[in-house]
Amino acid sequence: MTKRGKIAAAALGAAAVFAAISFLWVLKAYPQVIYDLPFDCVWLTYTGHYCAGCGITRAVHHALNGQFYAAWRMNPFLSVVLPLGGVLLVWEGTRRLRGRPSIGLKPWMGWAFLVALVLFTVLRNLPMPPFCYLAPTAVG
Repeated sequence: MTKRGKIAAAALGAAAVFAAISFLWVLKAYPQVIYDLPFDCVWLTYTGHYCAGCGITRAVHHALNGQFYAAWRMNPFLSVVLPLGGVLLVWEGTRRLRGRPSIGLKPWMGWAFLVALVLFTVLRNLPMPPFCYLAPTAVG
């Protein structure tokens, strides 16, 4: 990567980090934003079933306020995968910017993630225990 490319990648990364921190600050500071969103989940509205992302905004809000069980109950799959994926992407990005070899992400890993996401979506819509516990549930 050229020096100009590294600078552009670093600037883009800094902008993404700033946007993410701003979004997280709004979620932490203004919890009513979560419930006053001007739109509903399109998938839930038209199908009546939860998508893989249903509950993730409330899960992030709960996690930012230290309520990890409540976050888990809103979206157990993405409550674990998003932080781990973020750490993995930052690690990979810093290695590439420094000219070090990749950590070894393989194409099959992306496909495995998509299969797990679809499986989670199907299972969380089954109306029997233990699968019904995967649906977004308010705690407290």
